[in-house]
Amino acid sequence: MSTLPQVERVSSELIALVTAHDLSGLVALWDFLNSRFFSHLDAGYAATVSALKTRLDRLFLVHAVKSDRLDMVHAFFALHGAEIHARSRSEHLMAANDGSSSNGELGGSSSSGVLLGSSSSSWSGGGGLSPWSAWFALPYVADPANDPTFAAYFSTQWVS
Repeated sequence: MSTLPQVERVSSELIALVTAHDLSGLVALWDFLNSRFFSHLDAGYAATVSALKTRLDRLFLVHAVKSDRLDMVHAFFALHGAEIHARSRSEHLMAANDGSSSNGELGGSSSSGVLLGSSSSSWSGGGGLSPWSAWFALPYVADPANDPTFAAYFSTQWVS
């Protein structure tokens, strides 16, 4: 049996949970995937899994804002805020010590930087702030689609 249909099924389920604003279902499925699959990968894949989790979290937040479901944004941060802040701050400090980039994104010189989530915003790590720092302000930004910090994430290229 090919694993591709299973991967497509899991991907479709993750997206369906995001579009349904089903935070508990999304957390449950991620926890299952993490305990059943991701935790058994070689350590070299940890950054990729972390980047996938970051993108999935941000997709949930962007979709909630686009759907005018700020209650779900607040619920997300109530559930995950402390953990995200601690993890992001720790990764950011480790990256600062070794000179690498650890913003939970796969930026770089790719022509599809928007799709990969690269951002040159000052919120993205300058001045000792973690890459998630700006995201905690998301529910209070009047028009995040036109805000330089979030505009790339509200583009049709990134969301699709």
